[in-house]
Amino acid sequence: MYGNELERYTTPVMSQVWSGDWKFRQWAEIEIEAAKALGAPQDVINVMDRASVPTASAVEQEETKTRHDVIAFLNLWRAGMGDRDDVLAWTHKGLTSSDIVDTANGLRFKASTDVIRASLEKLTHCVGNQAILYKDAVRVGRTHGQSAEVTTWGWRLAAFTYDLIRAERRLSALSELYEVGKLSGPVGDYKSMAPADELRALRNLGLRTTFASTQIVTRDTYVDYVFALSQIASVIESIALEVRLSSRSEVGEMREGTLGSQRGSSAMPHKRNPITAEKLCGLARVVRAQVDVVAQGVASHHERDISHSSVERIALATASQVTDYMLVTCLRMMSDLRVYPEVMRENVVGNLDLLSSVIKNRLTEDHGVPPEFAYEVVFWAFDAWRDHGKSTSLAELLADSWLAACESKNVHPGEPDFEALTGLLEEPEKLVGQTRFVFEELNAHLNPVDLPF
Repeated sequence: MYGNELERYTTPVMSQVWSGDWKFRQWAEIEIEAAKALGAPQDVINVMDRASVPTASAVEQEETKTRHDVIAFLNLWRAGMGDRDDVLAWTHKGLTSSDIVDTANGLRFKASTDVIRASLEKLTHCVGNQAILYKDAVRVGRTHGQSAEVTTWGWRLAAFTYDLIRAERRLSALSELYEVGKLSGPVGDYKSMAPADELRALRNLGLRTTFASTQIVTRDTYVDYVFALSQIASVIESIALEVRLSSRSEVGEMREGTLGSQRGSSAMPHKRNPITAEKLCGLARVVRAQVDVVAQGVASHHERDISHSSVERIALATASQVTDYMLVTCLRMMSDLRVYPEVMRENVVGNLDLLSSVIKNRLTEDHGVPPEFAYEVVFWAFDAWRDHGKSTSLAELLADSWLAACESKNVHPGEPDFEALTGLLEEPEKLVGQTRFVFEELNAHLNPVDLPF
Protein backbone atom coordinates (compact mmCIF):
# COMPACT_ATOMS: atom_id res chain seq x y z
CA MET A 1 0.00 0.00 0.00
CA TYR A 2 2.79 2.42 0.88
CA GLY A 3 6.18 2.77 -0.80
CA ASN A 4 7.73 3.77 2.53
CA GLU A 5 6.47 4.55 6.01
CA LEU A 6 6.76 8.32 5.60
CA GLU A 7 4.25 8.19 2.72
CA ARG A 8 1.68 6.99 5.26
CA TYR A 9 1.89 10.42 6.92
CA THR A 10 2.00 12.62 3.82
CA THR A 11 -0.72 14.52 1.99
CA PRO A 12 -0.69 14.41 -1.82
CA VAL A 13 0.03 18.14 -2.18
CA MET A 14 2.99 18.07 0.20
CA SER A 15 4.27 14.89 -1.37
CA GLN A 16 4.46 16.79 -4.65
CA VAL A 17 6.43 19.68 -3.14
CA TRP A 18 9.00 17.28 -1.72
CA SER A 19 9.24 15.08 -4.81
CA GLY A 20 12.36 14.85 -6.93
CA ASP A 21 10.52 16.02 -10.04
CA TRP A 22 9.37 19.22 -8.28
CA LYS A 23 12.91 19.89 -7.11
CA PHE A 24 14.48 19.51 -10.54
CA ARG A 25 11.92 21.83 -12.09
CA GLN A 26 12.98 24.44 -9.56
CA TRP A 27 16.65 23.80 -10.30
CA ALA A 28 16.02 24.58 -13.97
CA GLU A 29 14.07 27.73 -13.07
CA ILE A 30 16.88 28.92 -10.79
CA GLU A 31 19.48 28.32 -13.50
CA ILE A 32 17.43 30.37 -15.96
CA GLU A 33 16.94 33.27 -13.51
CA ALA A 34 20.66 33.26 -12.74
CA ALA A 35 21.49 33.43 -16.47
CA LYS A 36 19.07 36.32 -16.88
CA ALA A 37 20.67 38.16 -13.98
CA LEU A 38 24.10 37.74 -15.57
CA GLY A 39 22.84 39.22 -18.85
CA ALA A 40 22.31 36.15 -21.06
CA PRO A 41 20.77 37.01 -24.47
CA GLN A 42 17.06 36.33 -24.86
CA ASP A 43 17.58 33.65 -27.52
CA VAL A 44 19.83 31.77 -25.06
CA ILE A 45 17.17 32.04 -22.36
CA ASN A 46 14.58 30.73 -24.81
CA VAL A 47 16.67 27.63 -25.54
CA MET A 48 17.23 26.99 -21.84
CA ASP A 49 13.55 27.48 -21.14
CA ARG A 50 12.49 25.02 -23.87
CA ALA A 51 14.91 22.31 -22.78
CA SER A 52 13.08 19.45 -21.09
CA VAL A 53 13.72 19.08 -17.38
CA PRO A 54 15.06 15.61 -16.57
CA THR A 55 12.92 13.39 -14.42
CA ALA A 56 13.93 12.30 -10.96
CA SER A 57 14.41 8.72 -12.11
CA ALA A 58 16.68 9.86 -14.96
CA VAL A 59 18.80 12.00 -12.64
CA GLU A 60 19.02 9.13 -10.19
CA GLN A 61 20.33 6.85 -12.92
CA GLU A 62 22.86 9.46 -14.10
CA GLU A 63 24.01 10.02 -10.54
CA THR A 64 25.18 6.41 -10.33
CA LYS A 65 27.94 7.53 -12.72
CA THR A 66 28.65 11.07 -11.49
CA ARG A 67 28.04 10.51 -7.78
CA HIS A 68 26.95 14.17 -7.78
CA ASP A 69 23.28 15.02 -8.18
CA VAL A 70 23.72 18.57 -9.52
CA ILE A 71 26.22 17.44 -12.18
CA ALA A 72 23.89 14.57 -13.09
CA PHE A 73 21.05 17.05 -13.49
CA LEU A 74 23.16 19.45 -15.58
CA ASN A 75 24.39 16.67 -17.86
CA LEU A 76 20.84 15.64 -18.70
CA TRP A 77 19.39 19.13 -18.89
CA ARG A 78 22.15 20.40 -21.17
CA ALA A 79 21.64 17.41 -23.46
CA GLY A 80 18.26 18.86 -24.37
CA MET A 81 19.77 22.18 -25.49
CA GLY A 82 21.49 20.91 -28.61
CA ASP A 83 25.11 21.67 -29.48
CA ARG A 84 25.08 25.46 -29.11
CA ASP A 85 28.17 26.23 -27.10
CA ASP A 86 26.97 29.76 -26.39
CA VAL A 87 23.89 28.38 -24.66
CA LEU A 88 25.80 25.77 -22.69
CA ALA A 89 28.25 28.44 -21.52
CA TRP A 90 25.44 30.33 -19.79
CA THR A 91 24.23 27.28 -17.81
CA HIS A 92 25.53 27.16 -14.26
CA LYS A 93 27.71 30.17 -15.02
CA GLY A 94 29.45 31.45 -11.89
CA LEU A 95 27.36 29.17 -9.73
CA THR A 96 28.16 26.39 -7.32
CA SER A 97 25.95 23.45 -6.43
CA SER A 98 24.83 25.06 -3.20
CA ASP A 99 23.45 28.06 -5.09
CA ILE A 100 21.01 25.72 -6.80
CA VAL A 101 20.31 23.38 -3.91
CA ASP A 102 19.91 26.03 -1.22
CA THR A 103 17.81 28.35 -3.35
CA ALA A 104 15.56 25.42 -4.26
CA ASN A 105 15.26 24.65 -0.56
CA GLY A 106 14.10 28.21 -0.02
CA LEU A 107 11.45 27.67 -2.69
CA ARG A 108 10.42 24.43 -1.03
CA PHE A 109 10.11 26.17 2.33
CA LYS A 110 7.96 28.84 0.71
CA ALA A 111 5.69 26.33 -1.05
CA SER A 112 5.43 24.19 2.09
CA THR A 113 4.63 27.22 4.21
CA ASP A 114 1.80 28.18 1.86
CA VAL A 115 0.32 24.67 2.14
CA ILE A 116 0.74 24.54 5.92
CA ARG A 117 -0.65 28.03 6.43
CA ALA A 118 -3.81 27.09 4.50
CA SER A 119 -4.27 23.92 6.59
CA LEU A 120 -3.54 25.84 9.79
CA GLU A 121 -6.18 28.44 8.96
CA LYS A 122 -8.80 25.73 8.43
CA LEU A 123 -7.98 24.06 11.74
CA THR A 124 -8.01 27.40 13.57
CA HIS A 125 -11.50 28.18 12.29
CA CYS A 126 -12.76 24.69 13.12
CA VAL A 127 -11.51 24.78 16.72
CA GLY A 128 -12.44 28.43 17.19
CA ASN A 129 -16.01 28.02 16.00
CA GLN A 130 -16.42 24.99 18.26
CA ALA A 131 -15.13 27.12 21.14
CA ILE A 132 -17.95 29.58 20.51
CA LEU A 133 -20.47 26.76 20.10
CA TYR A 134 -19.53 25.22 23.46
CA LYS A 135 -18.80 28.44 25.37
CA ASP A 136 -21.54 27.62 27.91
CA ALA A 137 -20.96 23.85 28.17
CA VAL A 138 -19.85 23.54 31.78
CA ARG A 139 -17.07 21.10 32.45
CA VAL A 140 -14.72 19.99 35.21
CA GLY A 141 -11.55 22.03 35.01
CA ARG A 142 -8.60 19.81 35.88
CA THR A 143 -5.05 20.56 36.93
CA HIS A 144 -2.44 17.92 37.74
CA GLY A 145 -5.08 15.36 36.82
CA GLN A 146 -7.24 16.55 39.75
CA SER A 147 -10.56 18.36 39.80
CA ALA A 148 -9.96 22.09 40.09
CA GLU A 149 -12.82 24.50 39.32
CA VAL A 150 -15.83 24.71 37.04
CA THR A 151 -14.98 25.84 33.52
CA THR A 152 -16.41 25.20 30.05
CA TRP A 153 -15.34 23.08 27.11
CA GLY A 154 -15.54 26.21 25.01
CA TRP A 155 -12.94 27.91 27.17
CA ARG A 156 -10.49 25.04 26.70
CA LEU A 157 -11.05 25.25 22.95
CA ALA A 158 -10.60 29.03 23.02
CA ALA A 159 -7.15 28.56 24.53
CA PHE A 160 -6.28 26.06 21.78
CA THR A 161 -7.53 28.50 19.15
CA TYR A 162 -5.22 31.26 20.32
CA ASP A 163 -2.38 28.72 20.43
CA LEU A 164 -3.07 28.05 16.75
CA ILE A 165 -3.30 31.76 15.95
CA ARG A 166 0.12 32.33 17.53
CA ALA A 167 1.51 29.36 15.62
CA GLU A 168 0.41 30.96 12.35
CA ARG A 169 1.87 34.32 13.35
CA ARG A 170 5.14 32.65 14.31
CA LEU A 171 5.24 30.82 10.98
CA SER A 172 4.63 34.05 9.06
CA ALA A 173 7.21 35.99 11.06
CA LEU A 174 9.92 33.35 10.67
CA SER A 175 9.17 32.87 6.98
CA GLU A 176 10.85 36.22 6.36
CA LEU A 177 14.06 34.64 7.64
CA TYR A 178 13.95 31.24 5.95
CA GLU A 179 12.40 31.96 2.55
CA VAL A 180 15.85 32.89 1.21
CA GLY A 181 18.35 31.80 -1.42
CA LYS A 182 21.81 32.63 -2.72
CA LEU A 183 23.45 32.91 -6.13
CA SER A 184 26.77 34.32 -4.95
CA GLY A 185 28.93 31.42 -6.14
CA PRO A 186 31.81 29.52 -4.51
CA VAL A 187 32.57 30.81 -0.97
CA GLY A 188 29.74 33.29 -1.50
CA ASP A 189 31.68 36.48 -2.23
CA TYR A 190 30.07 37.43 -5.58
CA LYS A 191 32.94 36.77 -7.98
CA SER A 192 30.57 36.41 -10.94
CA MET A 193 27.22 37.92 -9.96
CA ALA A 194 26.82 41.30 -8.28
CA PRO A 195 24.68 41.48 -5.12
CA ALA A 196 22.12 43.67 -6.91
CA ASP A 197 21.77 41.08 -9.68
CA GLU A 198 21.34 38.28 -7.13
CA LEU A 199 18.68 40.31 -5.35
CA ARG A 200 16.75 40.83 -8.58
CA ALA A 201 16.92 37.15 -9.53
CA LEU A 202 15.80 36.00 -6.08
CA ARG A 203 12.92 38.46 -6.09
CA ASN A 204 11.78 37.04 -9.41
CA LEU A 205 11.76 33.64 -7.72
CA GLY A 206 9.81 35.02 -4.74
CA LEU A 207 12.72 34.76 -2.29
CA ARG A 208 14.87 37.09 -0.21
CA THR A 209 18.64 37.32 -0.02
CA THR A 210 20.77 36.67 3.05
CA PHE A 211 23.04 39.54 1.87
CA ALA A 212 26.17 37.77 3.10
CA SER A 213 26.74 34.03 3.06
CA THR A 214 29.48 31.50 2.66
CA GLN A 215 29.24 28.82 -0.01
CA ILE A 216 25.91 27.87 1.56
CA VAL A 217 22.94 29.62 3.10
CA THR A 218 23.72 29.60 6.81
CA ARG A 219 21.64 26.91 8.44
CA ASP A 220 20.25 29.02 11.25
CA THR A 221 17.54 29.90 8.72
CA TYR A 222 16.71 26.20 8.34
CA VAL A 223 16.39 25.90 12.11
CA ASP A 224 13.85 28.73 12.05
CA TYR A 225 11.79 26.79 9.53
CA VAL A 226 11.79 23.48 11.39
CA PHE A 227 11.26 25.22 14.73
CA ALA A 228 8.12 26.93 13.40
CA LEU A 229 6.83 23.52 12.29
CA SER A 230 7.66 21.96 15.66
CA GLN A 231 5.60 24.61 17.43
CA ILE A 232 2.62 23.81 15.22
CA ALA A 233 3.08 20.10 15.93
CA SER A 234 3.21 20.80 19.67
CA VAL A 235 -0.08 22.72 19.61
CA ILE A 236 -1.72 19.87 17.73
CA GLU A 237 -0.34 17.46 20.31
CA SER A 238 -1.95 19.53 23.08
CA ILE A 239 -5.32 19.31 21.36
CA ALA A 240 -4.93 15.59 20.74
CA LEU A 241 -3.88 14.93 24.34
CA GLU A 242 -7.00 16.70 25.62
CA VAL A 243 -9.13 14.48 23.39
CA ARG A 244 -7.33 11.38 24.67
CA LEU A 245 -7.74 12.31 28.32
CA SER A 246 -11.38 13.33 27.92
CA SER A 247 -12.18 10.08 26.10
CA ARG A 248 -11.15 7.89 29.03
CA SER A 249 -13.89 5.52 30.18
CA GLU A 250 -14.15 7.16 33.62
CA VAL A 251 -14.53 10.62 32.03
CA GLY A 252 -16.53 9.90 28.86
CA GLU A 253 -16.97 13.51 27.81
CA MET A 254 -16.11 12.95 24.15
CA ARG A 255 -14.84 10.42 21.67
CA GLU A 256 -13.45 10.40 18.19
CA GLY A 257 -15.84 9.84 15.32
CA THR A 258 -15.40 6.40 13.80
CA LEU A 259 -16.15 4.70 10.53
CA GLY A 260 -18.84 2.06 10.64
CA SER A 261 -16.26 -0.56 9.73
CA GLN A 262 -13.67 0.68 12.23
CA ARG A 263 -12.74 -1.56 15.15
CA GLY A 264 -10.89 -0.63 18.33
CA SER A 265 -9.59 -3.94 19.59
CA SER A 266 -9.15 -7.42 18.19
CA ALA A 267 -10.18 -8.87 21.57
CA MET A 268 -12.63 -6.39 23.14
CA PRO A 269 -15.52 -5.37 20.86
CA HIS A 270 -16.61 -2.43 23.04
CA LYS A 271 -13.36 -0.49 22.56
CA ARG A 272 -13.42 2.92 20.84
CA ASN A 273 -9.78 3.83 21.16
CA PRO A 274 -8.68 7.43 20.42
CA ILE A 275 -6.30 6.20 17.74
CA THR A 276 -6.13 9.45 15.78
CA ALA A 277 -5.30 11.53 18.85
CA GLU A 278 -2.70 9.00 19.94
CA LYS A 279 -1.16 9.03 16.47
CA LEU A 280 -0.93 12.82 16.49
CA CYS A 281 0.83 12.81 19.86
CA GLY A 282 3.39 10.37 18.48
CA LEU A 283 3.98 12.31 15.28
CA ALA A 284 4.62 15.53 17.22
CA ARG A 285 7.72 13.85 18.64
CA VAL A 286 8.92 13.09 15.12
CA VAL A 287 8.63 16.73 14.04
CA ARG A 288 10.33 18.09 17.17
CA ALA A 289 13.16 15.59 16.75
CA GLN A 290 14.10 17.24 13.44
CA VAL A 291 14.93 20.55 15.15
CA ASP A 292 17.99 19.12 16.89
CA VAL A 293 19.50 17.37 13.88
CA VAL A 294 19.00 20.42 11.66
CA ALA A 295 20.46 22.72 14.32
CA GLN A 296 23.59 20.59 14.43
CA GLY A 297 24.22 21.59 10.80
CA VAL A 298 24.57 25.31 11.55
CA ALA A 299 28.27 25.06 12.32
CA SER A 300 30.31 24.31 9.20
CA HIS A 301 33.98 23.56 8.50
CA HIS A 302 35.04 26.94 7.15
CA GLU A 303 32.95 28.06 4.17
CA ARG A 304 31.33 24.70 3.50
CA ASP A 305 31.18 21.04 4.34
CA ILE A 306 28.62 18.39 3.47
CA SER A 307 27.85 16.89 6.88
CA HIS A 308 24.45 18.61 6.97
CA SER A 309 23.35 17.48 3.50
CA SER A 310 22.28 13.92 4.21
CA VAL A 311 20.51 15.01 7.40
CA GLU A 312 18.54 17.71 5.61
CA ARG A 313 17.37 15.40 2.84
CA ILE A 314 15.58 13.41 5.51
CA ALA A 315 14.77 15.97 8.21
CA LEU A 316 13.35 18.79 6.11
CA ALA A 317 11.04 16.54 4.13
CA THR A 318 9.98 14.69 7.27
CA ALA A 319 9.16 17.83 9.26
CA SER A 320 7.28 19.40 6.35
CA GLN A 321 5.25 16.39 5.33
CA VAL A 322 4.39 15.20 8.83
CA THR A 323 3.36 18.68 10.03
CA ASP A 324 0.96 19.14 7.13
CA TYR A 325 -0.42 15.63 7.65
CA MET A 326 -0.95 16.41 11.34
CA LEU A 327 -2.90 19.57 10.49
CA VAL A 328 -5.15 17.79 8.00
CA THR A 329 -5.65 14.85 10.36
CA CYS A 330 -6.37 17.05 13.38
CA LEU A 331 -8.93 19.00 11.34
CA ARG A 332 -10.69 15.75 10.45
CA MET A 333 -10.58 14.57 14.07
CA MET A 334 -12.02 17.81 15.43
CA SER A 335 -14.67 18.06 12.71
CA ASP A 336 -15.89 14.54 13.53
CA LEU A 337 -15.45 14.75 17.31
CA ARG A 338 -18.39 13.45 19.32
CA VAL A 339 -18.85 15.83 22.27
CA TYR A 340 -21.25 15.04 25.14
CA PRO A 341 -22.13 18.26 27.04
CA GLU A 342 -24.65 16.41 29.18
CA VAL A 343 -21.92 14.10 30.47
CA MET A 344 -19.69 17.10 31.12
CA ARG A 345 -22.44 18.69 33.19
CA GLU A 346 -23.10 15.46 35.11
CA ASN A 347 -19.40 15.26 35.95
CA VAL A 348 -19.64 18.79 37.32
CA VAL A 349 -22.87 18.54 39.31
CA GLY A 350 -21.74 15.51 41.29
CA ASN A 351 -18.25 16.82 42.01
CA LEU A 352 -18.19 18.84 45.24
CA ASP A 353 -14.40 19.14 45.00
CA LEU A 354 -15.05 21.92 42.50
CA LEU A 355 -16.43 24.09 45.32
CA SER A 356 -13.44 24.23 47.65
CA SER A 357 -12.05 27.54 46.36
CA VAL A 358 -15.55 28.98 45.91
CA ILE A 359 -16.44 28.25 49.53
CA LYS A 360 -13.06 29.57 50.73
CA ASN A 361 -13.59 32.83 48.89
CA ARG A 362 -17.18 33.20 50.11
CA LEU A 363 -16.07 32.76 53.72
CA THR A 364 -13.49 35.49 53.27
CA GLU A 365 -15.73 37.89 51.35
CA ASP A 366 -19.03 37.39 53.18
CA HIS A 367 -17.85 36.73 56.76
CA GLY A 368 -14.71 38.83 56.95
CA VAL A 369 -12.35 36.07 58.11
CA PRO A 370 -8.70 36.13 56.99
CA PRO A 371 -7.85 34.07 53.87
CA GLU A 372 -5.66 31.64 55.83
CA PHE A 373 -8.50 31.06 58.32
CA ALA A 374 -10.97 30.27 55.52
CA TYR A 375 -8.40 28.07 53.78
CA GLU A 376 -7.86 25.91 56.88
CA VAL A 377 -11.59 25.53 57.51
CA VAL A 378 -12.18 24.25 54.00
CA PHE A 379 -8.99 22.17 53.92
CA TRP A 380 -9.82 20.16 57.04
CA ALA A 381 -13.49 19.72 56.10
CA PHE A 382 -12.64 18.33 52.66
CA ASP A 383 -9.91 16.16 54.16
CA ALA A 384 -12.38 14.64 56.62
CA TRP A 385 -14.94 14.25 53.84
CA ARG A 386 -12.49 12.16 51.81
CA ASP A 387 -11.54 10.12 54.88
CA HIS A 388 -15.23 9.24 55.28
CA GLY A 389 -15.39 8.09 51.67
CA LYS A 390 -17.49 11.17 50.86
CA SER A 391 -20.45 9.48 52.55
CA THR A 392 -20.83 12.12 55.28
CA SER A 393 -22.51 15.46 54.63
CA LEU A 394 -19.89 17.94 53.47
CA ALA A 395 -22.01 20.78 54.84
CA GLU A 396 -21.90 19.23 58.32
CA LEU A 397 -18.14 18.72 58.15
CA LEU A 398 -17.65 22.33 57.06
CA ALA A 399 -19.77 23.48 60.00
CA ASP A 400 -17.73 21.36 62.41
CA SER A 401 -14.48 22.64 60.95
CA TRP A 402 -15.76 26.23 61.16
CA LEU A 403 -16.70 25.88 64.85
CA ALA A 404 -13.38 24.23 65.70
CA ALA A 405 -11.45 27.00 63.96
CA CYS A 406 -13.49 29.71 65.67
CA GLU A 407 -12.86 28.17 69.10
CA SER A 408 -9.15 27.80 68.49
CA LYS A 409 -8.88 31.45 67.36
CA ASN A 410 -11.39 32.64 69.97
CA VAL A 411 -13.46 34.46 67.36
CA HIS A 412 -17.24 34.40 66.97
CA PRO A 413 -18.37 35.37 63.45
CA GLY A 414 -21.82 34.28 62.38
CA GLU A 415 -22.05 30.75 61.00
CA PRO A 416 -22.26 30.56 57.19
CA ASP A 417 -25.05 28.68 55.45
CA PHE A 418 -22.95 25.69 54.43
CA GLU A 419 -25.97 23.88 52.99
CA ALA A 420 -26.42 26.70 50.51
CA LEU A 421 -22.70 26.81 49.72
CA THR A 422 -22.52 23.09 48.98
CA GLY A 423 -25.61 23.44 46.79
CA LEU A 424 -24.01 25.89 44.40
CA LEU A 425 -23.36 23.11 41.88
CA GLU A 426 -27.07 22.91 41.18
CA GLU A 427 -26.46 25.91 38.89
CA PRO A 428 -22.84 25.40 37.81
CA GLU A 429 -23.18 27.91 34.95
CA LYS A 430 -23.05 30.67 37.58
CA LEU A 431 -19.61 29.49 38.67
CA VAL A 432 -17.96 30.07 35.29
CA GLY A 433 -15.48 32.94 35.02
CA GLN A 434 -15.75 36.20 33.11
CA THR A 435 -15.13 34.84 29.62
CA ARG A 436 -17.69 36.70 27.52
CA PHE A 437 -15.28 39.36 26.24
CA VAL A 438 -12.75 36.79 25.07
CA PHE A 439 -15.38 34.88 23.12
CA GLU A 440 -16.59 38.11 21.51
CA GLU A 441 -13.03 38.92 20.47
CA LEU A 442 -12.53 35.40 19.16
CA ASN A 443 -15.72 35.55 17.14
CA ALA A 444 -14.67 38.89 15.64
CA HIS A 445 -11.30 37.39 14.69
CA LEU A 446 -12.79 34.31 13.07
CA ASN A 447 -15.78 35.99 11.45
CA PRO A 448 -14.83 39.60 10.59
CA VAL A 449 -17.65 41.80 9.38
CA ASP A 450 -17.22 43.63 6.09
CA LEU A 451 -18.47 47.15 6.67
CA PRO A 452 -20.55 48.69 3.84
CA PHE A 453 -18.15 51.59 3.33
